[in-house]
Amino acid sequence: MEKILSLLGFAKKAGKLVTGTNAVLRSILYGDAYLVIIADDAGSSVKDKFKRICDENDVKLYILGNSKDLERATGEENKVIYSVTEAGFSNKLGQLIESLEK
Repeated sequence: MEKILSLLGFAKKAGKLVTGTNAVLRSILYGDAYLVIIADDAGSSVKDKFKRICDENDVKLYILGNSKDLERATGEENKVIYSVTEAGFSNKLGQLIESLEK
């Protein structure tokens, strides 16, 4: 999990991480998002809405960690949803998350 959080921090510093529901929604609809991460403690309405939107737009979605860990990794407060807008970061994060789930 630490590698994932660290990589999220690098993506943020590189300007390849979008945070917050409205900004993430825009990144998905404009085709900029490669991967979406939602904190496990996010509300069910947010999870359901973004599961549907990600499915419709062929964007990978992961529910991962809690909001405090994600906030600490990215430096963003009061955020529960993130999108990665660069293929390299997205691919590596996807690999790390999937290996964690196994």
